[in-house]
Amino acid sequence: MARLIPYRSTAAGRPLRAPTKAARREAWRFYASGPWKRLRAVKLASNPVCEHCAARDETTAAVDVHHIEPRATRQDLALDLDNLVS
Repeated sequence: MARLIPYRSTAAGRPLRAPTKAARREAWRFYASGPWKRLRAVKLASNPVCEHCAARDETTAAVDVHHIEPRATRQDLALDLDNLVS
């Protein structure tokens, strides 16, 4: 069994392994794809304010879109608008 190499902590505090070259390549392909770019544009158009900042009563323009449930664990939600936060 491969030893886990601490890379960064998750919200649960468990360390993740450093991404492999193949994982980085797959992620790049996904984020460069047309369906992701279109869905990201829809999310930013429908919610142009940072949702984390809005929860703290701050108004900041959103520039990124993140998955609520990580793509690595929930591939079925990768292109689900309800699984995104701006």
